[in-house]
Amino acid sequence: MSLDLQIIRINLYPVFKELKAKYGLTKRETQVIEALTIYGENNHNLGSRLKVSENTIKNHMSRTLVKTKLSSARELQALILRSLMSFE
Repeated sequence: MSLDLQIIRINLYPVFKELKAKYGLTKRETQVIEALTIYGENNHNLGSRLKVSENTIKNHMSRTLVKTKLSSARELQALILRSLMSFE
């Protein structure tokens, strides 16, 4: 992981911690949204890295959207950005 990604990950840690607590996200759901947001990974590559199927990644994302009452990954990204801005 590059230094830039490490810095971003450190800055986003409190955001993901807050989202996990606020919406009751599991550790794996949090890992999935972190990877899709920070690393820009697709479902297939993320599934390979986490040693789960692409469908499992889709299921984690679907459950995350239900828990956050959002309808798309783009809305989830916007929520993460708004949360980040509230920490600064």
